Amino acid sequence: ASIVEIASNKGMSDFHNSKDVVFFSKSATRSNVHRGVYPDYIVIKKFNDKGQVCGEVRFLGLFTYAVFSLSPMEIPLVRKKVDAIIGGMGVDKDGYYGKNLIRVIENFPKEELFQSDVETLDQNIRSIASINERHVVRLIVRQDPFGSFVNCMVYVPRDLYNTKTRLKIQALIGNALGSHECDSTSYFSESTLARAQFVFRIDDGASIELDVPALEMAIMDITKNWTEHLQSALIEHFGESQGIKTFNIYKDAFLQGYQEQFDARAAVGDIEMLETLTDESRISMNLYRHIGAAEDHMRFKVMHLHESLELSYVIPILENLG
Repeated sequence: ASIVEIASNKGMSDFHNSKDVVFFSKSATRSNVHRGVYPDYIVIKKFNDKGQVCGEVRFLGLFTYAVFSLSPMEIPLVRKKVDAIIGGMGVDKDGYYGKNLIRVIENFPKEELFQSDVETLDQNIRSIASINERHVVRLIVRQDPFGSFVNCMVYVPRDLYNTKTRLKIQALIGNALGSHECDSTSYFSESTLARAQFVFRIDDGASIELDVPALEMAIMDITKNWTEHLQSALIEHFGESQGIKTFNIYKDAFLQGYQEQFDARAAVGDIEMLETLTDESRISMNLYRHIGAAEDHMRFKVMHLHESLELSYVIPILENLG
């Protein structure tokens, strides 16, 4: 622990001017022992003989596994917050809504329970409880009062969540924040939703304004599977009636390998090529440059009904194109 002077940081000033005695936050410097994450620190006010705040004591380190395995009701400082939230809602703990609320609180990230003030915690817990196991996407953002971090929790249907999805969501929010320094964790329970938690490091004192509804819509787009994107792209290209008709024909036509190589919009163009093939004697071709590729880098697609064309047949024709 170390004794320091009262900081000029607004979050710290607000803490010293409040009635709170203890505050929880994150260090802006990564730990070089145990885990390479941002350490936790506990700030405790220091008082002089007159009962006036004259400084603070900070304990820097990493919470142990035992802390994360405890129920929030077993941690006195957290229990006080939880009791205030439940009391403010006026719910019956043994009723349906009360039990749902307790479940949300028990599964809530311990770091958020420690670091959030009662008002923010109440708002965020209400938001999560309102999901009520629906198949939805929810983004919750909290900026650390000390100005060094933005904490983001993203709830998505667990059947649509994987590492690739998490990385895309992380990049999306990181770009919006202008930050690419991030710690992330994933959490799965018996719920139909998975939770991804991101802690982004930002410039000290930076003012953050995020369009949360717009980001939620973008996350919804990320969590759509490839087939859903194909349906949307076909309807956009052909119109609703023809798009749905075409989708019903081709929805199972593209193998996983194709889906990993090409997005759904590219598949629309390929479907149009396929539609021109009326018999086995015809071929359909497309010479194009991939978006972002060098000017001397071209791609070539050739399609033929039923059987693939031999490379020994195709390559000489390409070589003679000049």
